[in-house]
Amino acid sequence: MKLSTTTGYPAQLIGEKAAIAKLAEIGFDCLDYSIFYHDNHEGLLVKPLPEILDYFRSLKEEADHAGIVFGQMHAPMPSYTGDVQEDEHLFGLMLKSIAICRQLNCPYIVIHPCIMAERKYDRLINESRELNIAFYTRLLPALKEYGVQLGVENMFNWDGELNKICPTVCSTAAEMIDFIDTMNRIAGQELFVACLDAGHANLLGEDPVQMIEALGSRLKLVHLHDNDGLQDCHTEPYSGKIDWQALCAALKRIGYSGTFSFEADEFPRKYPPFLGLESLNFLYQIGRKLITEYL
Repeated sequence: MKLSTTTGYPAQLIGEKAAIAKLAEIGFDCLDYSIFYHDNHEGLLVKPLPEILDYFRSLKEEADHAGIVFGQMHAPMPSYTGDVQEDEHLFGLMLKSIAICRQLNCPYIVIHPCIMAERKYDRLINESRELNIAFYTRLLPALKEYGVQLGVENMFNWDGELNKICPTVCSTAAEMIDFIDTMNRIAGQELFVACLDAGHANLLGEDPVQMIEALGSRLKLVHLHDNDGLQDCHTEPYSGKIDWQALCAALKRIGYSGTFSFEADEFPRKYPPFLGLESLNFLYQIGRKLITEYL
C-alpha cells in the first residue's frame, strides 16, 4: 500500500516545489495536494484558469522529477457560507480545482459537503440533503469533463451552546452512503466515493472501524490523524484515542486499495520550524510501520 501525506505545511515552510522534493526524499509514495492553503480571494486561485494550469503543470513536472505522484487533492474550504455572492465565488474555485486535479494527473478531489450553520444534530436534515444534491449536481459536468472522482468526507459542526463539536451533514456512514449512491445514480456512473476522516469520526464518537466496514467498497480515500476526542487536533497516530491497529485491520478486511494518507497537518507545528520538516520523517516511519505490520 502506498503512503501519502499532505503538502500544506512543508509548502508553507520551503515552498511547494521544494516541499514536493522533500516529501519524496523522505520516502512518501504519494501526495495529498493541499490547495486550500491558497487564499480564496487573492493570489493564484483568482487568476485566469490557463495561467493557473501553467503553474500546476510546473508542479507536476517537479513531482515527476522527484518520482512521486499526486494520489488525492483537497479542494478549497468552505464549500458554502449562506451568502449567495460568496458561494458563487467558492463554486468557481471548486470548478478550477477539478481542472487543477486533472492537470496534476490526480484521480480524486475531496470537496466538503455544504454545511448550513443550523445543520446540527438532526436539524434541517432534508433541507441540507437538497442543498448538497444541488451543489454536487452542478459539479457533474466538470467531473465528467476532466475524469476526476469526488470524495465525500464525513464532517462535524460546532455547538456554541454546549461549546463542543457536534454532528452535521455526513457525520455518519449511513448519510455518506446515501449521498454517494444518490449522486452516482444521478451521474449515471461512479463519480462519487467515500473519504473517511478518522479524526472527525473520533470527535463525534463514531467508531472509525465501524465506518470503514459500513462504507466498504465505496471507501477509496482516507484522512488519517489522531485527536483527544474533543478538539480537531490533526496530529500523529498514537497521540490520541484512535486504535490504529484496529483501524488498519478494518481497512485490510474490506480490501481497501487506496493510499494510506495522513492529514496530520498540526503534528509538525508542535515544533519550531527548524524541526518541522524533521518531524515528517517520524510521521513517515509511523506510516510505513503501520502498513508493514497491519496492512
